[in-house]
Amino acid sequence: MYLNQGDFSEWSLYLQVGSCNNSQQWSYNATSGLLSLTNPFQGQSVCAYSTGSSNPVRTAICDSLDFTQLWSYSNSQFKSRFSSKCLDIYQESGPNVDEWSCKDPNSNDAQNQQWTWTKDGKLQSKYDSEWCLTTIPSNSFTFAYVYNSEDDQLTFLVNTDPFSNYSLAWNNIQYEVPGVSVSVIDFEGTELYNTAKVDNFGLPTQRVYHVIVSGESGVKWQSWTEQVPLQQNPQGRTDSPFVSTKGPLEQIRLSNESSEYMYYSTTVDIIADENESNEFVLEFSGRMANAYMLYIDNYFINDTFNYDHDAGTVNMSINLKGQSQWLTNGSHVITILSSSQGIHNLLSNQQGPDAQDKKGLVGDIILIQVYSTNNGQYLVREYNLTQLAWYQWIGLTGENLQVAGAGMSKVQWTSSVVASNAMTWYKTTFSIPESAQEEGVLLIDIGTPTSPGLRRGHFWLNGKDMGHYNNVILDELTVQRYYFVAYDDVNLGTNTNNTLIFAEELPDVALSNFNVVISNVVIP
Repeated sequence: MYLNQGDFSEWSLYLQVGSCNNSQQWSYNATSGLLSLTNPFQGQSVCAYSTGSSNPVRTAICDSLDFTQLWSYSNSQFKSRFSSKCLDIYQESGPNVDEWSCKDPNSNDAQNQQWTWTKDGKLQSKYDSEWCLTTIPSNSFTFAYVYNSEDDQLTFLVNTDPFSNYSLAWNNIQYEVPGVSVSVIDFEGTELYNTAKVDNFGLPTQRVYHVIVSGESGVKWQSWTEQVPLQQNPQGRTDSPFVSTKGPLEQIRLSNESSEYMYYSTTVDIIADENESNEFVLEFSGRMANAYMLYIDNYFINDTFNYDHDAGTVNMSINLKGQSQWLTNGSHVITILSSSQGIHNLLSNQQGPDAQDKKGLVGDIILIQVYSTNNGQYLVREYNLTQLAWYQWIGLTGENLQVAGAGMSKVQWTSSVVASNAMTWYKTTFSIPESAQEEGVLLIDIGTPTSPGLRRGHFWLNGKDMGHYNNVILDELTVQRYYFVAYDDVNLGTNTNNTLIFAEELPDVALSNFNVVISNVVIP
């Protein structure tokens, strides 16, 4: 059954867009500034009001003296006189009309803020002509389930509203139920539990880890390193590069997210006197949650990254200090490997393509050279790489050759592992005892801050893509040490093998610090 909330009146409705066939009629009074439902709701005239935030817009009993209810209508936009924000569609279902900074009404990006009147008095969205403004009762988010036995009763009070806490009345008792939570009430009316109020402080439990495969003694490794420049196709990729004559291409739109990696490559002519002192810095426009690895010809130089959980362009730089000897006088191939660290998915407002997340190289790319003259002066020379011809390859070479699956035997794996190379694939096999499933969850342990192992990359288990891993140390802590493995993805038994492959981006890994562990929670 649905419940009424104690902190919102029965006239409080959420605004949303829905099918125009089932939507309500609206009236706008330019003199008073009120935007109201044409037909009274439960005997009252209700109007849209501004909260001043990006929360869903609600209704209240119309009051022309309430400044939060006053709107201006111009260029098909409803602008709150209280918040100066516009009525805005921000998602496709549920309460999905909020207030957002007003957009340029002449831009295509503004259509989710623009409304037109239909002949029958409905407000139609320019973003989608099948959508019209309507309302949904606030109490559709709160309800109760009651379960009875011969001598007891349990009630579950549910609040599915992601934006609001509610005071719910049940059997003449008020219960505070936070948003997106459930309260459990016993026969006497006592709240036994709420899912948003869990506090495990002081619980006498401890998580323990038991190593079943040790990197120090239990496994043998083989390795295979990707080679650049890719223009020479040294390892037989089966694809051709995408060539752009005026600068690099954005990663997501080119790759359609088929891989989190993209190789970028161009050629630059360097002016450098061997008698001069030369230092170089590469500066470029990158993206949040993106890592970049720089190669000069076939030499790995260094990497840089941004791990912010956001979307946006950031200025990046890679200093070649101590490695500038690779940029001698003449022509050199610059290769940049872009590694996406995740796509931003919290864009709460429907916006155009330009507002969506991007990856890879997205702006200027400048190679800066600082060199000395005979009289001891230091001068700066800049090489603008932005408008050069660029080559792009989607995915790692190992992904293209399927070395974690059907193409595993087609490359030359070396048993004498060289862990100092960048962009190296590491392969091992191991067995898991059948008893493991009874003992706890299965985890891949890739190292600690004091004993780092693998660093950053992608991994596969028995041919299955297990996703990204990142164990880079930030502020003396690893990003993530343990990675869950489902027992359905492994072969159990001492006479069976499991093949694990890491595509490791960075050099200087310590494979001896890799372990397979079983973990569970115990009472000490």
